Amino acid sequence: MADFYIGQDARRPTLVVNLLDAQGNVNLTGASSVTFRMRLQNGTTAVTGTATVTQAAQGEVTYAWAANDTATPGTYIAEWSVTWSTGVTQTFPTDRVFTILVRDKAT
Repeated sequence: MADFYIGQDARRPTLVVNLLDAQGNVNLTGASSVTFRMRLQNGTTAVTGTATVTQAAQGEVTYAWAANDTATPGTYIAEWSVTWSTGVTQTFPTDRVFTILVRDKAT
């Protein structure tokens, strides 16, 4: 079972997640940028884009799908890379794999 589902070639719903660590929601107030990456399970990187911090204290980030992000159906592994104001990078999720299923169009 995937964590998020979207149809092939769809750009909605927007992907909204809360980044967590062992203590709970990560406060992103000190983040300078967040990058979203999604790759097919075979390792081919399909998407790299900028995520928006929408509620810093709760660790909430949003990724608005761009054209072609969901063009290829399949199961993807996603991660968010946070660059802190100190230049240090941290990747989420830290304790599991986050999966996205791009459903094939009904024919």
